[in-house]
Formats: sequence, structure tokens, C-alpha cells
Amino acid sequence: MVLQTLEVEFTKTGYTLSMNLAQQLEEAVLTDDLLTMQDLLWQWTAFSSHHGYALIIAPNGEVRASTFTDGIPKGLVAANLPSDGRVHIQKISDKDSHYLDFAAPLLEGTAGWLRLGFHEGAVLVPVLRILRVLLGMIFVFILLGFLGAVVFSRFFSSPIQKIVSKIGTVDLEGPRIELNIKTGDELELLAKSFEDMAQRLQDKHQQLSEANRKGFEAQKLAELGLLASGIAHELNNPVAGLKNGLKRIANNPSNIEQIDRYMPTMLESINQMEKVVHEILNYARPEPLCITSFDLEELVDHALLLTRHKLENLGIELYRNHSSSKVHVLADPHSITQVLVNLLSNAVDAMPGGGRLSISTRGQDEQVQCIIQDTGHGIIEKDLEKIWEPFCSTREIGKGTGLGLSVSRNLIEKNGGTIDVQSKKDNGTTFTFYLPVAPESSS
Repeated sequence: MVLQTLEVEFTKTGYTLSMNLAQQLEEAVLTDDLLTMQDLLWQWTAFSSHHGYALIIAPNGEVRASTFTDGIPKGLVAANLPSDGRVHIQKISDKDSHYLDFAAPLLEGTAGWLRLGFHEGAVLVPVLRILRVLLGMIFVFILLGFLGAVVFSRFFSSPIQKIVSKIGTVDLEGPRIELNIKTGDELELLAKSFEDMAQRLQDKHQQLSEANRKGFEAQKLAELGLLASGIAHELNNPVAGLKNGLKRIANNPSNIEQIDRYMPTMLESINQMEKVVHEILNYARPEPLCITSFDLEELVDHALLLTRHKLENLGIELYRNHSSSKVHVLADPHSITQVLVNLLSNAVDAMPGGGRLSISTRGQDEQVQCIIQDTGHGIIEKDLEKIWEPFCSTREIGKGTGLGLSVSRNLIEKNGGTIDVQSKKDNGTTFTFYLPVAPESSS
């Protein structure tokens, strides 16, 4: 169990380090700065003896930079070449060396791959050695106990019992183990050795926990960077439009015609910034839920009223399929209304030239199902995994913040439900969410 835990922690640390180094390399890869790429790779291998090798592979399979001075081992490049934009982990053996190879995408794989090789033995071999010694000690303890029971049972029985009892209760996160055996012979030395080995095992576990904590902090910093860049991207255009309008009005404040021309654009920019701030607040600090029983059919009709003008303006046909039974749900109506409006707005934006919007509700044993289906342009397969991420949007710049689906999924899950999506390019999109049935409707 201890070895499996350490292997998992080692893999998590390698994953985090490979993603962090890939992000540091992105600017050098974009500018084709081979000197910076090579320097970063050497810095990484020099940082720790656990780090075996590093290389950067272009999309065509060409090695752009590496830490191998005597040539790259045959077959190493092809041993772990992913075909998607995710991190791939592969165990690789080279003569007497064993590595855990991480292939991290550079710019989602479009600019190639970063390959990092970690020595498995650097972390696992010492632990295995300690475990082997520990198992050997158990065997010795059992043998000594047997001999003591036969020859000197009274003299040896109590110390051996004390040591054996501690072996099965080693707490990696607990205080230092102290047996306090003072027999003045080999048993005292054996107990002291066990105490020292248990302490080394606790120290190793603490080091791995600290490495994992630092990796988690690095991941949170990366997420914070994504959030900051998303906010800057969404606010940049309306701020630029507002600044441009104010400059022109300031240059000629007596030109009423110019003021009338720029005022709607400036107000639109302010409204867009207000919308971005509102959605960010909803995402970061959602309002508390007020769970109650209500009719989902009525809530869907209410959400349709809020978006009906968009449907009529774009010539979108509406098909409303009502449930044959009651569809009372137990949830927060305000947050579910927000989810419905978000999904309906996305469907409308996907059909700028018109189309068909179908909304169905259906009662089940313990859940109520709501299906929103459009005939719009759909979502390409590689974007389906990203649509739930903050600031991910397939719409034009200025048409949305990219927070709607992320907020919607969070709200559905906080209401005890689930949501999924099915879509293909040019074949429309279907969102389906489930909410728990209210007690009175399940009877």
C-alpha cells in the first residue's frame, strides 16, 4: 500500500512538472528560440538527480532540442508519440535504466511535444530497499520469537512482542516511533534499527507530500493565470471601443452629431463590461441556493418568454414537447432559470440564419430530464471536452464571455443534477440535464 501510494504521488509530481515546463517553453517554441529551449532543458535536468533526460519534438517528429550529448538512444523518440493534445505517460527501459516518460503537448500539440524522463529508481528503489529490510526484520523477529519461546521465553518474549506490535502500526504521518527497549544486547540494536528505518520512511513520505503540495500550488497558479488572461481578453474590446469614443468626443465636444453616433457604441461597451463582471462574480461567488419544489414545465416556458424575441427575429421554429406526467423538481428555481437562459441563448446564437429549436421535458423515477436541441452549426469534436472550461467560447469575440456553460454545469451539480452534451459539426447540438424529482411528484 505504501509503495502504491508513493508511485501515484511520483506520477502526479511528474505530470505537474512536465506541464509547467511545457508552459515555460511555449514562448521559445513560438519564436523558434533554440538557445532558450536548450537552456531550459539543461536547467531542468540539473535541478534534481531524479530528472533523467529531456527533449523537444516537433510535430513532424524532428528533435529540436535535447539533453543527450552522445546522441539520442535508438527508438526513444518513437516510444511515446501521442496523437492528441493530452499528456501521455509511458514506462521506458534503456539497458539497465528505467524511466517514466511524460509527453506533454506544446500549444495543445500544434507546436510539438515536450518529453521528460524521470528515473524510477531514484525514488522507488530506496523505498523498496527499506521495505525489503522491513520484511527481513519481520522474518528475524518471528525466528527470534520462536527460538526465544523454546529457549529463553521469559527473557525475550516481551521485547519481541513490543517490536512486532509496532511493525503493523507504522503511521507515516504520525509521531516518531520509540520502542524504548533497553536490554543491552542484540534486541536493543534491532529495535533501534527499526526506529531509524521507520523514521526514514516517515521522512520520505513527508518529502513526497511536500512535492505534491508544491505541484498543487503550481497548478493553482496556472489556473489563476488562465482566469486573468480570460478576463483581460473579454474586457479588452469594450474598453478599446469606449476609449475610442471618449477620445473623439473630447476632441470635438460641441459636435452633437458625433456624440449621438458614438454614444450607443459606448453604452454597448459599458453593458458588455458589466455583463463580464456579473458573470465572473456568478462564477467565483455564486449566490446561495434556495431549494424548493416547483414545476419545471412552467420554468421552461418562463425562460422561453425571455428569449422569444431572439427566436422571432432570427426566424427560428420552436418545438415544445411537454411531459405526459408531472415534472416537479427539487432545486433552486432562480439558478435553473439562469441555466435555461444560458442554454437557450447558446442555441439561438448557433442558428444565425434560422433553424429549429426543440425543448422536451420528461419525468422519470427519481429524476426529471430536460432536453434542449438545436439544428445549428454544432461543435467540433476536439472542442467538446473544453466547452465546460471557464472562458472557453466557440462564438465570435464580443458575443460571449465563455463562462455560461461553466456556470451552468456548476449550478446543475450544486442542485444535485447532471448535464451532458452531444454535438457534431454542422449537425446541431443537444444539451440534456437531469434534476432530482420533488418528493410530492414521486408519489
